[in-house]
Amino acid sequence: QTTKYTDATKLMPMTTMMPPQVAVVPTTESFNYVIRAYSRCRNRGCDMGDPEKIAQKIMSLVRGMESKQRQHQIEQSNNPYSVPESQIQPNTRTYCMTMDMWGVVAGWKAQKGFKNRQRTKHFQNNNNVLDGTNQIDKVEGILKYMHDLEKAGRENAAPNTVAYNLWIGAWARTAHPYNPEAPMRAERVLRRMMVLRDNQKLFANNIIAPDETSYNH
Repeated sequence: QTTKYTDATKLMPMTTMMPPQVAVVPTTESFNYVIRAYSRCRNRGCDMGDPEKIAQKIMSLVRGMESKQRQHQIEQSNNPYSVPESQIQPNTRTYCMTMDMWGVVAGWKAQKGFKNRQRTKHFQNNNNVLDGTNQIDKVEGILKYMHDLEKAGRENAAPNTVAYNLWIGAWARTAHPYNPEAPMRAERVLRRMMVLRDNQKLFANNIIAPDETSYNH
């Protein structure tokens, strides 16, 4: 069932306005459910209409989660003997849903650009605003950030096969006759996954390797 933007916004007070004296507090999964609700608004018929606005809203939620994480760390450092509450911090699922939404925006931008070039008979592809490249840069940036978090010890935010498949899918969404480089860029990501698979330890906690989805894109 398609989620409306107005329905998604109703979930926000549940994650931000719970009184402190109540035992039930928002968690990472609470925020993830809100992000998921917004991501479902990308379907046709959504009363929001613009998937880029949805992606920006999701980004604001992720930044809010990161802000709460930093606040929690400061409070813990000031009072290490305090009783720890539910710590809110973006995890792999959070970042993957955000990557997915930016991939959708990339495809939406590319299709708009493709239709525009068909109308104008303009065969040059030098406008990143219309070919989705800027949005794929965001997808790649989030993935690199996840790698940085993993190196810093945040295993719950480490990239996985799903994250790399979302990167491949973003390039696949932007493929059209005026953007012949997109399939090659998708294949480049696939080959990178192969390298990661071959270089990882056999019993690593988080193995990145191409799967059926990787090849089907």
